[in-house]
Amino acid sequence: MSTKKPAWIFSILLPLIAIALILTADALEGPKTAYVGVLAVVPMLAAVFGGTISTAVISGITLASAAFFGMLASDGNVPAQNVRLVIIALVGVLAIWAARQREIQEKERAEIRIEEVRADLLEHHSTTDALTGLLNRRGLEEHLSQGRSPLFFVLVDCDGLRTINQSFGHSAGDEFLNTVGRRLASSFPEAVVARWGGDEFVVLIYQESEDVENHIERTLQEITQRDVHTQSGMAPCELSAGITPWVARRTIQEILMSADQALSEAKKRPDGKLARLLSM
Repeated sequence: MSTKKPAWIFSILLPLIAIALILTADALEGPKTAYVGVLAVVPMLAAVFGGTISTAVISGITLASAAFFGMLASDGNVPAQNVRLVIIALVGVLAIWAARQREIQEKERAEIRIEEVRADLLEHHSTTDALTGLLNRRGLEEHLSQGRSPLFFVLVDCDGLRTINQSFGHSAGDEFLNTVGRRLASSFPEAVVARWGGDEFVVLIYQESEDVENHIERTLQEITQRDVHTQSGMAPCELSAGITPWVARRTIQEILMSADQALSEAKKRPDGKLARLLSM
């Protein structure tokens, strides 16, 4: 309502006030119609602020007011008055056309903005995991294609997801994945966390540290120490992780194979199956 009221005031009320003031000034001047020609500016005023319909209404009112006032206060110069009416009519038509063109342009700009927003949303959805809000595989690949190479590539596997789905249902499994994604993102604030697919996450480590490998493993251990609360019950946070250094000359598929090999080795460990660094 706050946006419509000013438009109504400027496109309808202000032109009507202008008509009244111009004709009042002409009446005070005497039995003349010289000021009537000034009414030609009123339709254009309506076209600036209003739409096609409101401009057409104001143009009609302007022409009718000029004709009626001319009959009441004619100065005897009928041809001149007719010329004024023709000018007002022509300006009214021009104002209606201008208002229509502005509406078309505004509609085109609005459609362009909508398309831009839609394209941004499509791009966002195409690179974002719908469940966790993290980057998905495509988003991670696009991130890596930007040129900045991480130090380590961490592949995290949710070991207990199948059991959770079977025991509590898939909705609880979704809650579990969502919680694990949030914990990874909050525990590695300087990293890029993505859901690689299914029950796997990827963490790209960029922060340099003298003991970065142990830091990664300790952080993963801290994440697994807290069970995950779901609406169906508490679920243990069981994770395995494969860690591999990032080598710029290798492709992401090769890096992934190394991390997956490290993950397989981690699953064989009897000490919690957390993480294992694969030497290159």
